[in-house]
Amino acid sequence: EKSGGIYIEYPVVSEKKAVLSIQTQVRSESNSDERVLISHEIKDADGNLAGNESNYMILKSGDVQNTEIEISISAPKLWSTDNPELYYLKTSICLEGKLIDQKETRLGIRKIEVDREKGILINGEVQPFLSGVNRHQDFPIIGNAAPASMQKRDAVLFKKAGFQVVRAAHYPMSE
Repeated sequence: EKSGGIYIEYPVVSEKKAVLSIQTQVRSESNSDERVLISHEIKDADGNLAGNESNYMILKSGDVQNTEIEISISAPKLWSTDNPELYYLKTSICLEGKLIDQKETRLGIRKIEVDREKGILINGEVQPFLSGVNRHQDFPIIGNAAPASMQKRDAVLFKKAGFQVVRAAHYPMSE
């Protein structure tokens, strides 16, 4: 069970089309089962409608339920570090035609991949400045100073994973 609210995944992302899978968790505070309408409306930064979808669900008394809706967007404006294009998702819950809850969620449509050879890609483009890791204290028994053998082992693993940069502020370097 998720922690509640709205969860968005992007199963399809390209310059031609994006599909957003929107999962919404709804909690009943009623003593009886109710038929509620879940509506999602996506607008771009200029307020233009990019997509919308709705569905009804029977919400059981005192229960927590999840619903999932997919919305397709043609020719989406993809988010990138150079052009952080944003959309706004308005989620509404109605009972008997009356709005009972509403939330707006800001989102960026993008595809993020990690490739062993290329590093991090956003929308298929290599992001060399993002090809790094942040090392934290993974071995609580040894304290803050990791021996050279452990650091070498980690360096080999990081290199195999395609990273070029390591931030190691939490582990002082060995001599």
